[in-house]
Amino acid sequence: MSRLVRNICLLFLPGILCLLTGTAGVSQTNPPALHFSSFEAAVFNKKAVQLKWEIAGETADSMHFIVERSADGIIFQPLHSSISFAGNSTTPYYYTDHLSLTDSVFYRIAEQRDKSKGSVSEVRKIQFPRKSKAEVIIMPNPVFNNAALIINDEGLGEISCILYDMNGKNIRTYQIRKTTAYLQQILDMYSVPKGEYVLSIRGASVNESKRILKQ
Repeated sequence: MSRLVRNICLLFLPGILCLLTGTAGVSQTNPPALHFSSFEAAVFNKKAVQLKWEIAGETADSMHFIVERSADGIIFQPLHSSISFAGNSTTPYYYTDHLSLTDSVFYRIAEQRDKSKGSVSEVRKIQFPRKSKAEVIIMPNPVFNNAALIINDEGLGEISCILYDMNGKNIRTYQIRKTTAYLQQILDMYSVPKGEYVLSIRGASVNESKRILKQ
């Protein structure tokens, strides 16, 4: 490599490896994109969705994936920034989503390479059983300090309410005992940071998820 060519590379292409042999230049290329040979989604333990996928072809020492979820099958949001696994084209990969927001939900898997998205799997849809006919209301919403949970149905007994952030992290748990058809329960959210949350409400006759905006 002549001194002139070397100086041009250093001046205009910092950080890029230049390999020149004679007058021909060869640059490094990214590894080939992954191929998703299979992708499955199924209800797991009645309260979660388990995803399973396999890849084909050459793999790196470690693989990075983004699990994406959608309520309409069009607009997808990542559940996590990146999930890392040891690279292996013969071993299935698994992920369990414990947070469902609607009667139907869509999933797909995207390959994460550097700061960009690589190959994307096919889309899989999960259809949950119809929700209960119980009337469930959160008010006010948006919430400024505390929220009132109103449940109006004939079912009685213990009710578990879990407040999740949009990444599925458990922020707060409320245990409620319902002794009458009409229940109004105050939920303390004074110290909950501002943001968007999902309240999962589970009982003998109620199975609801409500979005809450804390301001």
